[in-house]
Amino acid sequence: MYLYTDATDGQVLALEQPCRPNFSQKFLNTITTKLGYTPTPEAIIYYIYAIFHSPTYRTRYTEFLKIDFPRVPLTSNNELFQQLANYGEELVSLHLMKSLQLDNFITKFVENDGNNLVDVGHPKYNQDAVTINRKGDKSTGVPEEVWKFQIGGYQVCQKWLKVRKGRQLIDDIKNNWAVKLQQEETLENLNVTSERINSIKKRLKKFDSLPGGLEPITVKNIIKKLSVWKELKQVHKLLCEYTEGSKANLDDETFLVQLVQDTDKLNLITNDGIKPTSLRVSLAAILT
Repeated sequence: MYLYTDATDGQVLALEQPCRPNFSQKFLNTITTKLGYTPTPEAIIYYIYAIFHSPTYRTRYTEFLKIDFPRVPLTSNNELFQQLANYGEELVSLHLMKSLQLDNFITKFVENDGNNLVDVGHPKYNQDAVTINRKGDKSTGVPEEVWKFQIGGYQVCQKWLKVRKGRQLIDDIKNNWAVKLQQEETLENLNVTSERINSIKKRLKKFDSLPGGLEPITVKNIIKKLSVWKELKQVHKLLCEYTEGSKANLDDETFLVQLVQDTDKLNLITNDGIKPTSLRVSLAAILT
């Protein structure tokens, strides 16, 4: 994150040396222009971390990520930047095993005289349980979504256990490999959000003609933005207002016009604006 000047006299400690952020000046100028200020290096790293860990980003650009460095979409919406940076900070804390959330288990390890060893041909997943040996030692309460989660083409939990074949899992490991990261809550929220988007789509299909001079491509892009960024709290709130709140009772014409206006206020990046082939900044260009 930082570059430190080499000490030449041997008397200056590394941590006391002058340092500067490890970002190119071109990148810093770009993000400053977009946001109107220069974020801290930590905030930038957290923002990038959140983007790169977005399931939508990874799924949409799987093929591009196989052949090139990941590219970073930049936003001019400071609220969006700050929220993603907060998400990224939480993820960093989780991945460094520092988060207090890791103290809340959703799994339970059941021993059946297998000595906690990972046998050949294991692990095996069945009905929310991961069995690690022929005796039946297993972890229960493992959601299927967690078990199937992949990074770089590998199932994370399965890979973690497979490389420990023939080894005994100690007490802190046999619980920690499937700790609670609030996946259930996140997945439930995304399912509800998807249902709300579908509800809005059904209502829009009733239009024979669009009001207020709106173009079909404009309405299409609004739905696309909401689908791409459905994990954001601002989008959750907007969708709730238009499906269950007061705005759900608006007449059809007012409903559509206000939906377009309110979505535009979020300054969400459109699908076309974050294609890896057209991003303004790549990871290689960010670093000096």
